Amino acid sequence: MAEHQITTGDTTVKLEKMFYTIATQNPIEMEGTYPLPAAQLDRFFMKIHFGYVDEANEINIYKEYLDIATNLVTLTRVLTMQDILALQKEAEEVFIHDEIIKAVSNIVRGTRAHADITLGASTRSGIAFLKCLRAYALMRGRSFVIEDDVKDIAYEVLEHRLVYRNKDGKQNALNSIINKEAERLAKLRLYA
Repeated sequence: MAEHQITTGDTTVKLEKMFYTIATQNPIEMEGTYPLPAAQLDRFFMKIHFGYVDEANEINIYKEYLDIATNLVTLTRVLTMQDILALQKEAEEVFIHDEIIKAVSNIVRGTRAHADITLGASTRSGIAFLKCLRAYALMRGRSFVIEDDVKDIAYEVLEHRLVYRNKDGKQNALNSIINKEAERLAKLRLYA
């Protein structure tokens, strides 16, 4: 799909420019679902944990749950496909300092050398990380990536791509790699 096409047997189908997949995972109910292989997990840009809603939103959900079916009638479009494609193009123009690119490389390579990680991050994950950094900076109203952006999104971009030796390592391995690189970047003061 990275090539904007899919092939089944002898048939190749071109995908729309804005083709993407969103998947949900319920960590409690596993019946009828199976864990994805690492090679497939590596194709998801991010894994974002939402958790439960806060009390005020939960109460609001309870109050409005009967009207959920009518929400589609009142739903209005906020962006067109052209708007989204323009934002993607704008994100591609966001500046990334060479030291931040080096930090991404150090983090990705660090996952491959860590004693608690049996399968580290791929080059594909580093590319996804850079794309996510650009989009994140743009969402924050900037035309450049800053040092803090790396720490802000590294875990969500990389954690689901790694295979750990044990549960204890899972809690600390990636965070220790990210924190080490964040400290290095902070000392550089790129935009001071």
